[in-house]
Amino acid sequence: MAHPSVISVDILARRNPKSATSSTKLTSFVDADLSNWAPHLASVKPPPQLFISSLATTRSAAGGFDKQYAFEHGFNIEMAKAAKEAGVKVYVLISSAMTNRNSWAPYTRMKAEIEDDVKALGLGKYALLEGLRGPGRCGWCQGGCEGGPDVCGGKR
Repeated sequence: MAHPSVISVDILARRNPKSATSSTKLTSFVDADLSNWAPHLASVKPPPQLFISSLATTRSAAGGFDKQYAFEHGFNIEMAKAAKEAGVKVYVLISSAMTNRNSWAPYTRMKAEIEDDVKALGLGKYALLEGLRGPGRCGWCQGGCEGGPDVCGGKR
């Protein structure tokens, strides 16, 4: 956050984040009711240049897979749409390793469906970060990757 190009960092969270950093550039919007997040994102001025979504839950915490799917898929797509409408220039989705729309495993199938549905929104630039690829590597990029495939993992 110390870099002069960073104007502000706004965190949307369900719980108060434990920040390792104290900065006048850092603000938090904490609301367990995620239906308030998209309107909040629309109200941020100037619009964010970058939006990173790590929104997820567990099947146990959600109360079953159907509720987990509704939560993760529903809110990730809602926020991607809100980011696009707000004029966000780069959208990053933190997903999971080995996602596959045709998987027998519901979790990896769900994650692939979220990824595919984010891609279908036609965001300007987006990136998907998958686990187990190593630090700073992503599964796919669109709209040009700053730093090339050594940084983002290239296109898939």
